[in-house]
Amino acid sequence: MRQKWRKNKKINNDEEDLDYYIAAAYWEEYAKLCERDLAKQGKKKRQVEVLKISSEKNPKIKIRKACKAAGISKSSFYYNKNSTSQKEKDKEVVDLLKKLPKKILQRRGNKAKSKELRRRFGKTVNHKRIGRICRENQLLARNRRRKFPRDYYKLQKENKKNLPRNILHRDFSSPEPLKKLCTDVSYFKTTEGWLYLSPVLDLHGNKIVCHAISNHNDDALADATLDNLLGLFLC
Repeated sequence: MRQKWRKNKKINNDEEDLDYYIAAAYWEEYAKLCERDLAKQGKKKRQVEVLKISSEKNPKIKIRKACKAAGISKSSFYYNKNSTSQKEKDKEVVDLLKKLPKKILQRRGNKAKSKELRRRFGKTVNHKRIGRICRENQLLARNRRRKFPRDYYKLQKENKKNLPRNILHRDFSSPEPLKKLCTDVSYFKTTEGWLYLSPVLDLHGNKIVCHAISNHNDDALADATLDNLLGLFLC
């Protein structure tokens, strides 16, 4: 019988090196994009973007092998690479947004802009999509940061109405004793806790005429101060 000889297949090391080179180039660009804003996109869009950048930087890269390294089909790459339908739809929304008044475009949020597009142009757009489009096209609202808490000015007006009348008019001198009296609360930290002092100052001679001391700054301290002051008038 005639013996059949089989030729040993030679291992093409150059081809293996090319596969390794393509895979390395792909994952290098993939890591760079993950560090940028493109990482917020879907996985397939990110893969197509990486392949597109890799093929532009390295003309020697074969798309078929690069797609194999990325784990996507060749048809998916070419379909998403040349697809501009989403950009055209976004451009339509951008044109409608620019037609809105500046008061709405620069001062209102995404939900308000969505309502205005539906009311003015009959275009229904999700507020999340409007937020993405506004970020990409620098159309975000320019509202200033709140300087004071909510209802701050309202409380200030109420406090002004409740302020006592200015009786002294900055005249802190008194010709007679017990005519002009001033009081305030001072507090001191001790080893046993806080100690509150409520003195009454007579502007005639600037002397302390009475005082009260308590461990708490409450109504009882104020009542004790008034009781001690009333004792001066009854004497």
